Amino acid sequence: MTRHKQNKRLLGSIFRWHRYLGLLIVLVIPLLTISGIMLNHTDDLRLGKREFSQHWLFAWYGITPVEGRFFFVGKEWLSQWGEQLYLNSTALTPRVERLIGAVRLPKVVVTSTSDVLLLITPQGELLEILDSLDGVPRNIQALGVGENGRIVLSTRQGLMEGDLESGSWQPTTITPTWAEEATPPKRLLRQLRQQNPGPGISAERLLLDLHSGRLFGKWGPYLVDFAALLLLLNAFSGLLIWWRRRHQRATAKA
Repeated sequence: MTRHKQNKRLLGSIFRWHRYLGLLIVLVIPLLTISGIMLNHTDDLRLGKREFSQHWLFAWYGITPVEGRFFFVGKEWLSQWGEQLYLNSTALTPRVERLIGAVRLPKVVVTSTSDVLLLITPQGELLEILDSLDGVPRNIQALGVGENGRIVLSTRQGLMEGDLESGSWQPTTITPTWAEEATPPKRLLRQLRQQNPGPGISAERLLLDLHSGRLFGKWGPYLVDFAALLLLLNAFSGLLIWWRRRHQRATAKA
């Protein structure tokens, strides 16, 4: 084989590798380029102030979004979002750690935490907060209403029936209708999410994670590093092809 044919064959091999490398990186380079350009204009594009709070994105990042607890009381919804209580979409004054339940009596809505009963009007006005000083049992685990219309609490000591007017509580064996969580209307859920957007994921963070590869898990940065190496090899092979062809032309003229 002559030297000319060897050079031509070598040039053909380099050209094929150059083309294959280009095909491999063509899927990654546009993402890196576009995200890099946008990150270079973070302030102009207000990327730090644009936030996303979609549930699928939280799931991708492993973030557990704040969700509510909902109880249907008569014609209203009593719910908890974070530490905030709501009657329908109206925020109520008291803040609680965990809502145990909510039931509707003829003139009042009764809600319960583990140690406190809150009496609220159907219009959302807080009437009274009752605790152990008012005779309310501690360690409340469930809230219900008996057939006689009285509040029944499930506690570690057993079932306790109470008269809210007299403040007396006594053990009972009756089986009440327990307050159970319910699925709220989508409209109410949307309203509460709008009022409680929570800590969203900024567009700047999203683009940074995309640009670095962290968005794709622990192997993402290695994928970006690999693409960068391929780009470097592609640039080197392109330079080598250019130099080889130039050398061939110079040899042919000589």
